Amino acid sequence: TLMVEVCVVFTARERYAHAPKALEALYANTEVPFRLLIVDAATPKRYLRRIEDAVRGRPRVEFIVHDGYLLPNQARNLAVASVREPFVFFLENDCQIRPGALERLLAFSRRTSSVAVPWLWEDGRRHFDVRLGGVTNLESGDIAISPAPDWMAPPANAEKIEFFENHSFLMPQRALEAAGPFDDELNTRELVDLSLAMRRAGVPAYLVPGAEVDFFPPPPIEWDELAHYRLRWDLKRVAASNERMRERWRISNMPQSNKFAWRQQLRVSRLTWNIVTLRPRLGRLRRLLRHYVRKALGRAP
Repeated sequence: TLMVEVCVVFTARERYAHAPKALEALYANTEVPFRLLIVDAATPKRYLRRIEDAVRGRPRVEFIVHDGYLLPNQARNLAVASVREPFVFFLENDCQIRPGALERLLAFSRRTSSVAVPWLWEDGRRHFDVRLGGVTNLESGDIAISPAPDWMAPPANAEKIEFFENHSFLMPQRALEAAGPFDDELNTRELVDLSLAMRRAGVPAYLVPGAEVDFFPPPPIEWDELAHYRLRWDLKRVAASNERMRERWRISNMPQSNKFAWRQQLRVSRLTWNIVTLRPRLGRLRRLLRHYVRKALGRAP
């Protein structure tokens, strides 16, 4: 009987179009057997068809279907209930793993019982909020967060880290059970919550050498991704998430994500404006072309 140690939980972050490429990279660059749980939370039909094509004929694939949109932590909680393997690898649908990444993460976590984190690339640079580095306990009972090293290249050896991005990471299932469920209410700063929960549970996190993942954030955002994108970056929920984290963990200098979320919303607003105004602009262009064609043919307008 084939021993399957790891379950891959595949969820949407803020868009859907990149999901088929992410799944193709997962299969092309992974040799260790895994079970795949795909959370389908109101995935637009054209992307769902491409996802189904990407996994057709693959063994150990299950879809977990939910009628409405879900935030990332909501989707993770929905999938975790179905995980039965000793290790779980969380992968968001805008990430492509590089060859051998999952094998290295699994081997490291198996050996150390830690959270195994890949190096995350975005446009040739590490993707990480460098404001999130160390944690210091203050006499008041609060904690203070210090900046992280601004690494320019993956470390040659495993590096212990206090905070890790949630785009892709692997951990023992029992560590997840010890830390408790993901917070369903958050649409930002999920990494702060999970990292501090692991710290409280005594589960260390490490950057694993040789494990690398490419991250492809928007743009573009397609027209049928807009509704989910707006939910993902709702500004009221962003403000509430920041405050929730500050109070829960008593963070004296909570790094805010409001400005980042505002930029995300601005990106959508510009795209929506272009879509809304596209038809009248095309209409004017069509009338102008018709005018010049008639003029060239010597016809009356």
